[in-house]
Amino acid sequence: TYNECQARNCPLNWGNSTCEIDFRLGGKYVCSMRDPSGKEYWLAGEYREIVPMELIVCTQGPADEHGNAKSDPDYGMGESIITLAFEDLGDKTKMTLTQSGFPADEAAQMAGMGWNQAFEKLAATLA
Repeated sequence: TYNECQARNCPLNWGNSTCEIDFRLGGKYVCSMRDPSGKEYWLAGEYREIVPMELIVCTQGPADEHGNAKSDPDYGMGESIITLAFEDLGDKTKMTLTQSGFPADEAAQMAGMGWNQAFEKLAATLA
């Protein structure tokens, strides 16, 4: 199911209850992440650059369930820019993610941990 698939791409013990994606230049997305206690964290953004097989650049920030940007002290962050670069290595693909716009504090560390856990789950799924 969609939720089972998405749960593989969340940080450990987190899941997605909703994710709507319009994957095209200028398209928007809104997704929720549910922590182990059941609290929902909504994120939304817009795709700013898409180069097939090479690059995806989008914004991401706290939002309500309709994708409207909002300020929320639980997030500890505002809008950030996510860049996913893909490099063909023959029988493998190298994926590099950078996320800019975080304050240099606990929110950035937590996001880094979350991305690392999500990629560990993705690697296990692809293995």
